[in-house]
Amino acid sequence: MFHRNTQCEALHDGQRKARRYGRDLHDPQNVALSVAMSEGRGACIACFPSYRPTIEAKPCLVLVEGSWRSGLLTRWERSPNGRWTGHVSCIVDGDQVTMTKDQAELRKAEP
Repeated sequence: MFHRNTQCEALHDGQRKARRYGRDLHDPQNVALSVAMSEGRGACIACFPSYRPTIEAKPCLVLVEGSWRSGLLTRWERSPNGRWTGHVSCIVDGDQVTMTKDQAELRKAEP
């Protein structure tokens, strides 16, 4: 994953998580965006809230563990009970995760 700068809270969350699990940590390095993308790194949603990997992806807010986080909505589906569910990606504990959330746990991102 690439970040806009070394002050990114998601970056620091990821480093704290890695430290808890005893993983090797390295100081963040500045690299060209083209290098990060050529290595297959995705954009940090917190750093690049308007970044859309596809035209269908929409910036949104996702309710995770009681707090609203920036995310990307990639698909809506109608569930068997008639409610909408959204497939979203967001940062949780320093990791970018994809999950399915009920319509009540999703909001349009504020401009």
